[in-house]
Amino acid sequence: MDTRTDINGLPAKYVLAKNPHDPTKESYVIAKVLEIPSDVSETIHPNPISIPHSYISYNFSETPLHLCDQSKIITQYRRSDPELPHRAIDISKQTHTREEMQWYADPKSEIPPPKRLVMIAQLRCYLCGDFQKTDDDIYYEPVGEHTFGYRYCTECRPYFLDSLYKAITPIMKFRHQYEEWKSSAYKINPKPFIWVARTRRDENGRRIVGGNAPYRYTKWHIINWVAQKHDFPRISPEDNETVISEEEYSLVCEQIEEKEVVGFECMSITKSVPLRDIYITNLGLLASHTGHTGHTGHTSPSDSTIVPEYDPNMDDPLNKYSDKEQREMFKAAFS
Repeated sequence: MDTRTDINGLPAKYVLAKNPHDPTKESYVIAKVLEIPSDVSETIHPNPISIPHSYISYNFSETPLHLCDQSKIITQYRRSDPELPHRAIDISKQTHTREEMQWYADPKSEIPPPKRLVMIAQLRCYLCGDFQKTDDDIYYEPVGEHTFGYRYCTECRPYFLDSLYKAITPIMKFRHQYEEWKSSAYKINPKPFIWVARTRRDENGRRIVGGNAPYRYTKWHIINWVAQKHDFPRISPEDNETVISEEEYSLVCEQIEEKEVVGFECMSITKSVPLRDIYITNLGLLASHTGHTGHTGHTSPSDSTIVPEYDPNMDDPLNKYSDKEQREMFKAAFS
């Protein structure tokens, strides 16, 4: 194994030495050591060579892998498939988090929660943790606030989108409309919206889960398309009466109307909405032939009839269908 190198042009070599800063003396560092010929004497070279302090604090995270402790190196295959790209990681350097390593190797790994991207290196993939060479290899998925969301690399992109799309299959039409709006040159058309039911409450402020009290539906924007699991109160399918807590996938949405001005800031309501509720509430939009959600006066090429704007307040879909029917309809939407 070739360990030759140099220090300021002087011949040297890499050596594996115990870490002097580790009190347990169980870890090692790679150091550079000058190669001084055995026939050199102080009379010929009276001034000893001074090694800069920076070499004492040598950044061994850049040490070539073949010089690292092989017992600490793991090889990861993308999605655990030997036919796909792979990478080698020295786990002793802690350059990648457990979450990043799991995303790279686990074919069932879900998209992690978003982060404030100001806390992440600009060219680092938020998902796998690898650094990229240019901005051309980095994609951005915003989540509501500015600089809040995901930054991921070209290699991770198909897996990110596959995981995102798979979870929102029943409402994929809305995502496609959002992507069309986002890629449009001047955002001439309004941002696509969906209908969301406002939370029902009784006179004491307690949430109403069962019963046929009507819902009030208002217009909202989806601000985070990455589905996350949350607990929601539901009617038990066992007896159709008991209120239970059920974990479901949901999307974070922001209400368009009824914004409140506090001081100099405009406050809006945001909440996690179950995917099932989004699907059932917006069946009329999903079945329509309009090119963009909420557009009125659209004329279908195969039908000259004017299609009116869908309004779930007219038929109250969350009360129109029983809990059992909603579950069956939502499950069928994935097939």
